[in-house]
Amino acid sequence: MLKKMEKAVKSLRKAGRRENFAAFFVCLNIFLLSCIGGFFYLNMHGVFLKEKEFRIFGAVFPDTSDEYYHEILTQLETSIGAEGDFLLSRDCGYDFELQGSLMRELADRGAETIFVCPCRDSGLQDAIRECMARGVRIILVGRSCQGAEDAYAVITSDDRTAGETLAGYIDVELNSAKILLLGREGDASSRERIESFRSRIVGNAEESGDRKIETGGSRTPDDSDEGRQKSDENGFEIVRTVQVENGKKEMEKAWNEIRGELRQGGKFDLIAAADEKLAAGAYAALKEAGCEDRVRIVAVDGSPVGKRMLRASGYLATVMEYPSILASEAVKQAYNKQEQEPGKTICTQVKLVTKNIIYSYDIDKWE
Repeated sequence: MLKKMEKAVKSLRKAGRRENFAAFFVCLNIFLLSCIGGFFYLNMHGVFLKEKEFRIFGAVFPDTSDEYYHEILTQLETSIGAEGDFLLSRDCGYDFELQGSLMRELADRGAETIFVCPCRDSGLQDAIRECMARGVRIILVGRSCQGAEDAYAVITSDDRTAGETLAGYIDVELNSAKILLLGREGDASSRERIESFRSRIVGNAEESGDRKIETGGSRTPDDSDEGRQKSDENGFEIVRTVQVENGKKEMEKAWNEIRGELRQGGKFDLIAAADEKLAAGAYAALKEAGCEDRVRIVAVDGSPVGKRMLRASGYLATVMEYPSILASEAVKQAYNKQEQEPGKTICTQVKLVTKNIIYSYDIDKWE
């Protein structure tokens, strides 16, 4: 019996050694296969990285600290970064000559597409043509300018509809109004918004009382009905058009001009502003004069500043534009592989927002 037990133990020991060897062999095979797999992964990944060339894009905006331009640039950077590419941004400080130079500099640095928000209506024609001739796409974002017909694409908010929408709202809400139009000189979007508002509210009659206001600008007397524009169909009258100089400190310039209008006894009870920086400056002047409840304001933008004004003042309505959509459309054009005729224009949506519905929106950010 003892011999049989010893034989059985020896048999188990041999079986255990065979199982241990088999387990060791399996582990060794797994280790070797892992090494081979890792080797091929690293090599294939290296091949992929070599094949993936980073693309460079550029952007030249008037003021990158401005919340509107900053919003567009942030969206551009996010979308381009998600593709593994780079965006080089530049601030021209509302200097159109510098803006043209920066466009050429980014082209020299290898940017294949440059996003440009023109700082004024004219002065970029040569830079646009030169870059396009070199095969660098120029995409105008936010507003157009002279030379836009040579750009690869133009992405703007629907400024004409914005002005018409504001005028339509006033036509429904008010029986009459003496209106002061407040815009920016040398800005295509501002001009489109103001002119479409004017056309919708009183027709296309030419107004002779427009004033171009430079920084600390001179004033033009308006003692008669000269310069007024009145609709025969309703009680709306354009009593003055004021255009502040396009550039920095626009809010302060608007405040100064509306302040001067009030001190000279200007007779108006509605201000239609091309954007909300101008509207905010106008409201500050009205509040200082104690007539913020008598004179109402409408404008275009839908910015956080405008939304706060809608909640707290005589600001009646804004037409909201969407910087994120502007940026998204611009990026689509930048990555568009199809060739197209220069000057393609895309107008993005706008939406009327009034005091009655502002509480359904986040006032701390752009939509």
